[in-house]
Amino acid sequence: MAVDPYSLCPCGSGKKLKFCCTDLVGEIERIYRLIEGDQSRAALQQVEQSLKKHPNRASLLDIKAMLEMSLDQFEAGAATVEQFLKADPKNPTAHAHRAMMLTETATAREAAAALQYALDLVEENLPKRVLEAIGAVAHALLLEGNIVAARAHLWLFQGIAGNEDGRALQLLVRLNQSAGLPLLLRDHFYMQWAPEGHPAEPQHDHAQMLASQGKWLQAAKLLDAIDAAYPGVPEYIYNRALLHGWVGDVEQFVAGLHAYAKCDVPLDDAVEAEAVAQILDPKSADETIDSVRQEFAVSNEDELIERINRDGRTSPYQLNPEEWDDQTGPAPRFAWLLLDRPAPASGVGITRESVPRIVGFLSYYGRQTDRAERLELVTDRDESFSETLRSVADIGGDLLSVNGEPTVVSQASRTAGELSWRWHFPFDTPIPLRQKLATEERQDAVLKRWPTTRRASLGGRTPTEAAQDPALKVAVLAAILTLEQGANNSAFGATFRELRESLGLPQPAVLSPNDVDVARLPLLRVPRLDLSSIDDEELVALYRRAMVANAAPAIKHACLEVLRRPNLTKITQEEAYNRLVQHEEDPQVALKWVAEGRANAEAAGKSSAMWDITELELLLMNNMPDEANRVLRHLREEHLSEPGVAEEIYKLLYALGITPDLAGRQPAARNAPVAPTAPAGKIWTPESETAGAGAGQKLWVPG
Repeated sequence: MAVDPYSLCPCGSGKKLKFCCTDLVGEIERIYRLIEGDQSRAALQQVEQSLKKHPNRASLLDIKAMLEMSLDQFEAGAATVEQFLKADPKNPTAHAHRAMMLTETATAREAAAALQYALDLVEENLPKRVLEAIGAVAHALLLEGNIVAARAHLWLFQGIAGNEDGRALQLLVRLNQSAGLPLLLRDHFYMQWAPEGHPAEPQHDHAQMLASQGKWLQAAKLLDAIDAAYPGVPEYIYNRALLHGWVGDVEQFVAGLHAYAKCDVPLDDAVEAEAVAQILDPKSADETIDSVRQEFAVSNEDELIERINRDGRTSPYQLNPEEWDDQTGPAPRFAWLLLDRPAPASGVGITRESVPRIVGFLSYYGRQTDRAERLELVTDRDESFSETLRSVADIGGDLLSVNGEPTVVSQASRTAGELSWRWHFPFDTPIPLRQKLATEERQDAVLKRWPTTRRASLGGRTPTEAAQDPALKVAVLAAILTLEQGANNSAFGATFRELRESLGLPQPAVLSPNDVDVARLPLLRVPRLDLSSIDDEELVALYRRAMVANAAPAIKHACLEVLRRPNLTKITQEEAYNRLVQHEEDPQVALKWVAEGRANAEAAGKSSAMWDITELELLLMNNMPDEANRVLRHLREEHLSEPGVAEEIYKLLYALGITPDLAGRQPAARNAPVAPTAPAGKIWTPESETAGAGAGQKLWVPG
């Protein structure tokens, strides 16, 4: 490989190679040639030989440290980094290597602090290793669950790398698809402007400039000094907290947000800051419930399986071996959902009180080389734990005996457990009835159970009690917002309006574009914004920001405005209809959008086949077989010869476990998917166990 003499020198000086380590160009070229040939160990030997001739040369130490880390030689790599730092203590590349090494040998927060030293030393051109360190620290923070700091580092990486490297943006988008990640933590945090004319405005502007370069600790120290000189200024309190959050200091971030929420600031700002603080503050975490695994020894396999299958309190569950690959050990031979009561023969006319609830998951394992046959129960160790164990003992009788003590597999919020529900509908339960019962249950959970449940974030008071205390008004509104926005679902707005009204709390106001900065408006507020008077560019930018954050209510709100602008070219009508279908929770409304999308395509002289396929998917997913057969016949008669149509139909039906006879292909049906265990601390939303239960239902694992 020919080394470009006008590229940045690997030593980290920020100078071009031609004007820096000119005498090493030939040796660096030989080393890079070995690296490109996948001969890392030979390249490392070459570097070591070169260092004997040119001791402590930064270019060579940089390459040596990089190679040692790539070969997982962390002890040797750490020694090389220390040598690099001793030889050139003000070299940003040396500190970048230290940050990357700490992602492997220490905490992500320590690595983030080391990275700040590297960034502080950068004057003009950012060395390549510093950019790599930003990405490595972002990944480490993400693995530790420090979402705010991880996102800040990913955005910094993306801002520096630009369009040439989209890895950070791709990771951000994937992160924003994560179930349970609140929209508040998916949105971008912006620093606030200094109060106009404030004596510290010039120093604050300098802090913002430093922050834009990723020099967050340096900016935070400047804001610390400003806060000491001018205490109590809300904008400075918020920005100081935010900078500490970006470098991974969750404690100071949370404390600063709590303090800001108590300042004289707009109610929306206070509530959102307090909501983020409550989500991240360990002191706001509610009491947890353990999910446990209890093992039972089995004396007669065939008879036990027959008893379990015969009992009305169990429902067979077909596991997908592909989904089990990530689990420890072999998949169970059989699996069942354990219900709190026998399932009715039919769901027609079923009431909320008679819908069986899932209380656990049973797995049967046959004899293994080192283990005898066993039955395992996974369930919550709550007030019903003893009753659940009795149900299993009643089903298995003398064929089962408890084997050891329960082992904890996960934890979940006790409040979430008390307010959620896990239904198992008989298969023939009409979809409209499921939706009606789910709506009633959601309203009961939000309007009756939640207000009377004690919450740590409210000092152990219930929302009803806390709402009577003016000092806790913002905290109660923040708790409601956390619950509401976790749903990512605009269909529940009326329920939360009723909740606020019942507690005597103010409702969120409609927003005018004249009163807000649309480009920086939190995505939570977008559904309240009148979009009719913003220009096309603002609408497109808002839509794209909502798409990156996977903010469904904001996406839908923007798409409705797009449909009112048929001449908009950067977002087509077809795309808007597709997004509306994708993010619509009500299947009947989604089918309405499909019909309009189909009509729009036909009016433009385009094929409507893909809209028919979308309609087919909705009908199948919502257990409407007669309508689905009608659409499938139409597709076969009218569109099957069009390019790609047969393949799309086949992929859809195969994914849903149906084996269509298309082009003579008859693959095996795909098993039902297994849902992953929900993470501890997951934001609970009432819709998480609603209308879909029983139709394409996923496996519930307690916790």
